[in-house]
Amino acid sequence: MNDLQNALPPQDGPEQDYKYILDNLSFVQIGSHYTYDELEENIDLSYKYRCIIKQILLQEVDGSTTLESHLYYMKPQEESTKVYARLKVKIRAYYPVTRDKKNGERQTVYREKVFRAEELAALTPQEKNRQGLIISEIQIPKVGLMTFVL
Repeated sequence: MNDLQNALPPQDGPEQDYKYILDNLSFVQIGSHYTYDELEENIDLSYKYRCIIKQILLQEVDGSTTLESHLYYMKPQEESTKVYARLKVKIRAYYPVTRDKKNGERQTVYREKVFRAEELAALTPQEKNRQGLIISEIQIPKVGLMTFVL
């Protein structure tokens, strides 16, 4: 029975949420739960972004760091902030908002906010935590990738 369980593909679950790569006409969208090591090895991702990861970003962070964690603790003076700003990356995040319903109950809904790298880096981790920010993905414009010089 154990051999059969080991042979089955991994099931989708919470650990696979926010782990996707969508490549469309104008953007590459990457889920925030990928680690930089996983992205560097993923052949579905553009070669240029994998080179940027290998030559620049991995000089600053460990390969086991997730995009979410890196972006959450990124500081304005770091090279990765400058790289993401030059790439014109958009960072999609969600934050909770509590509102009153008609029947008097309180309901929490999540609103979306899109940040530029320098805007997100300007917020301290304490501010991000206070706001309840959940980073879900980065969007890399293909024009940004084409014009980026290593």
